[in-house]
Amino acid sequence: MEYVKRIFSIELKPGMTNVKELFVLQQKTYGSKKKDGSHYANLVLSDAKGSIRGFMELNDNGMINIENGQLVCCTGNIGEFNSEVTMYVSHIEQVDLSVIDEKTLALLYPSVENLEQLKAELRSLVESVENTEMKLLLEYVLFEKLWDQFIKKPAAKSIHHARIGGLLEHSVHVAEMVSDLSRFYPDVNRDLALTGALLHDIGKVEEMSIPGGDYTDNGKLLGHVVHGSLMLAKFMDDLGLDESLKQALLHIVLSHHGEKEWGSPVKPKTLEALLVAMADRTDAYLDHAQKIYRETKAKGLKWSHYSEPLDAAIFVLDEDSN
Repeated sequence: MEYVKRIFSIELKPGMTNVKELFVLQQKTYGSKKKDGSHYANLVLSDAKGSIRGFMELNDNGMINIENGQLVCCTGNIGEFNSEVTMYVSHIEQVDLSVIDEKTLALLYPSVENLEQLKAELRSLVESVENTEMKLLLEYVLFEKLWDQFIKKPAAKSIHHARIGGLLEHSVHVAEMVSDLSRFYPDVNRDLALTGALLHDIGKVEEMSIPGGDYTDNGKLLGHVVHGSLMLAKFMDDLGLDESLKQALLHIVLSHHGEKEWGSPVKPKTLEALLVAMADRTDAYLDHAQKIYRETKAKGLKWSHYSEPLDAAIFVLDEDSN
């Protein structure tokens, strides 16, 4: 079967019928009707221009066996629910990326808009590191070993910076936050925190695929925290770096999710690790929230759809309040 992207999500209007379109499944939540107990799913379906809410009645098994971040083909009618344009989905199927051409993929998966600027900012951050060993490590890892992948991979499958170049964008943002905040806390080793910030997600070059941002088999089996720590340990051994520096940087990578239940085997136990973990979480949440905000505002709505990561909907302030 040939899959074609015919219309973007933001162009869908109530009254359109028998729409068959490609999207990325960003989010799904489940519920049941009080009257008859029947099950349904609330969906968020996206493409390169935005997203649309989806609603689908389910059969007895009550589940959609497609992971978030996967490419899907949906069939249904376009209507409204609580003043929000909604696709009432009658059929959803997962689509293998291998059957989609590059031109179509570009219509489904967004890319960062300022790639060259981000590259320049990364080089500037590395140049600002005064410690000789840390600067050598950053240059070796980012510019010599991982450059081609580091500047292209997404930072996540669906939640934050889920775009081509998202890993570079997220890493630069976290590093810039760490650099700025370290000025207020004189006991923080700025070079150490900055180095850890730029390297905290290097495991994602092994975890994430492009295009599409799906997880690789290695990513599913080990995850980027483990991959990142293994890769960093090898790179530091290649350079013969000091053991105390190796320990400090590995701790930042292993603890950057902040909590064990969020995927870190250890909690942050140094000032630098704590700073990186907080900056990482802040950038991830704000990128996710800003994407929802912009899409909601573009639709002329006051409230966004419910966000599972935020456990809330986003409210759009009036222009004169900003």
